[in-house]
Amino acid sequence: SVHIELFEQFQSDSYRCFNAVELYFSLDGKLKIQHNGLNKEQYYQVAIINHSDLVKIHHAKALIKVTLPLHLLMDVQSNFMNGFFDDTKLYAHEQLREHIQSMLIYDNPEHQSKTLHTLIQLMLKECYIPCDTVYLPYMHVESDMLINVLNIIHEKIEQKITLQDLAQRFFVSSSYISILFNEQLGFNFKSYTITLKLSLSLPHLLWNNDSIYDIAQNFGFSNYSNYSKQFKNYIGVSPYTYKKTQANVNSKIVIHQKNSDIFQRLYQQFVAHTQGTKVQLDLDAILQPSRFKLPKIRVALNRLEDLWHYQQFFDSMQDVLAKQPHYLYFEEASHVTLTHNKGQQLEHLIQFMNAHHLHFSFKIASLYEFDLLEVQFLNGVKKLLHYIPTLTHALPKVNVLFDMRFLTFKDIDYLSERLARVFHTYEVELLVSHDVIHHRNAFLKEAQKLNTTISGYTFDLNDFINDELYVSTSFQHMTHE
Repeated sequence: SVHIELFEQFQSDSYRCFNAVELYFSLDGKLKIQHNGLNKEQYYQVAIINHSDLVKIHHAKALIKVTLPLHLLMDVQSNFMNGFFDDTKLYAHEQLREHIQSMLIYDNPEHQSKTLHTLIQLMLKECYIPCDTVYLPYMHVESDMLINVLNIIHEKIEQKITLQDLAQRFFVSSSYISILFNEQLGFNFKSYTITLKLSLSLPHLLWNNDSIYDIAQNFGFSNYSNYSKQFKNYIGVSPYTYKKTQANVNSKIVIHQKNSDIFQRLYQQFVAHTQGTKVQLDLDAILQPSRFKLPKIRVALNRLEDLWHYQQFFDSMQDVLAKQPHYLYFEEASHVTLTHNKGQQLEHLIQFMNAHHLHFSFKIASLYEFDLLEVQFLNGVKKLLHYIPTLTHALPKVNVLFDMRFLTFKDIDYLSERLARVFHTYEVELLVSHDVIHHRNAFLKEAQKLNTTISGYTFDLNDFINDELYVSTSFQHMTHE
């Protein structure tokens, strides 16, 4: 069955996900996890945990957990095990949350089944990454020694691997390797290897006609009894029972803690939303602008270092640049990175932009993209200002274009808070879809909840060009004229 669980507060020890894909998200934006060794703060994002992944919930509030059994995903995509969900590629976090909350609130099996199917299709479309073989998770660890140890384990997972053999291979003590596992993954060596062997053996139980004895032998277990004992210890049933019952499982949705405060909160929000609120605009009260404001001119650059290719051009245009705002615009904020001599390079960049009256403009289309900008660029700015405070006055203006086609209003407030940690002043514009006019009331209602000050709204002309309906309608209108 599909299980949906609600938790007011939640934390867990490290564990390996078996026989399912798990989704986690917080209604309060409080979710700190370690996923395959990488510590992440998910905010309102949906964390997707694949079968075989390692996960630890450090802290969570108002948490919703969804467990999707493997058989269900394999019914939709037969070769599902030869791939994984990468939640850093996911844009539709809000849609996933809405689908899950809809399944919680509407106690109707037909509706729940349709919504579940839509949710799975959305995940497969947006963030499923195919692999050549059965998915084997990559561990994000800091120690080079542990990286080398993990590489050996993964290469020889079908063989018997001992801690002593690895210690001799790398000329270290067994206890040193054990410490690395516990510190960086929260797992001891034995648990890591056994659980990985078990998770990789599941596809063979589901797909192949291999005997359980052969599967146990092929994954380096001493005998069938040992394999069966470990299997039952971690998965809850014997390999035989697991293989026999998978053909009879169903996709019924089971909701836990339905009497919790979280469920009541979701239900009240649903009632308020369905009743709706009216937004009244007095168009006669809108005043014409008292003066014409020069528009921003964005000079598109692909990468930060491209600026120096146009240095002569900017030198010749200093008079023009002084009269009207010009922004260096980065369509892909993830491309903004400092390469070498970062402090010196950044100081030179700030001074050059200040002398030429140039400013920054970044387009952000996902929380992951902002994470990259922060790691590759913003943290460097923050560090430089710490060492050279006088540069604060020379900082260029910062304009951020948040892409509302992929971000939510909650995302905007969250990212603005993070931006304020580096730049004391900045301005935010929203890049909105051209069809926002069709749901303007809902858009305005949500926009009123923003804590962030919005300086303007922008449309992407490519949206109009690519919209066949818009082009067709415009053409018919012109022909009638």
